[in-house]
Amino acid sequence: MLLQVHDEVVLELAPGEREPVEALVRREMADAYPLRAPLDVSVGVGTDWETAAH
Repeated sequence: MLLQVHDEVVLELAPGEREPVEALVRREMADAYPLRAPLDVSVGVGTDWETAAH
């Protein structure tokens, strides 16, 4: 993890790591705290933060 800004994290991944890391991040962020309403987790991918914005 390179950076955390409020409810966002910026990760740098080696080639081939995107799918397993994305699954892990989605699961852990969505289940971080038990709530009645589900937490929506979105993922953006890019070479920099602006490109990855969604």
